[in-house]
Amino acid sequence: QDSIEETRRQWLESLDRISQLDVTQTSYPREDFRGVKVEDAQLRFEKLREAWSKVVTPGEAPGAVAQRDPPKPLASWDIPSQWGIMFVCWVVAGIVSIGFMKGARKRFTWQPDTQQLTLSDGSSLVPADIEEFDKRRWSKFYVYLKVIATHPQHGGKEVELDLYRYLPLEDWILEMERTRFPERAEAERVEAERVEAELVKTEQAEVEKSDSDVGGKGTDEDLSTTNFDSKPSDSAKS
Repeated sequence: QDSIEETRRQWLESLDRISQLDVTQTSYPREDFRGVKVEDAQLRFEKLREAWSKVVTPGEAPGAVAQRDPPKPLASWDIPSQWGIMFVCWVVAGIVSIGFMKGARKRFTWQPDTQQLTLSDGSSLVPADIEEFDKRRWSKFYVYLKVIATHPQHGGKEVELDLYRYLPLEDWILEMERTRFPERAEAERVEAERVEAELVKTEQAEVEKSDSDVGGKGTDEDLSTTNFDSKPSDSAKS
């Protein structure tokens, strides 16, 4: 009797967790949510147990089934946790969407002949307007342009540009810097050539060392396989 009452309690709790604890779900005979008529509670239980504990084995004889562990009962926190996960996902999606919309509102245009960069607020900058190209956060795809004091819109200010969201912007900034400070461009070119030459030299040294190691190993193996006979041969005796 206790086991029957415990089973009934678990059944009613399960109905309550899916918000289906209603007389229409506990009376027999009745129709379930699919429109299938349920004649008896015991018969219903046996059919469900068979459906969740047996699975048709593919590739076996027709009708062959294998036992499997039935799924665990629905816990009280399962459905609320799913709602919580959905809420978090919607919040993240909203933040990402706002970021996309903010990025889409910004437009930059470039005039190659004059190297004029038009910002999203409609103002424009040319190399002569830039006092300093601050690259303190260049590794984070940010650059800060310190504008000269006589500029009509950004005089004496520092303009922050996000290079990650706007792909051509980095190339435009570098081109403006090369024009504004040609000596820096030359120094960077020389430094890049020096680093490249050192890399080539290091690679050549590693290759030569690898070749010498392989050659020395081959010589040792040849010597180890040579058979030295200290006794004179028969022809020498004769």
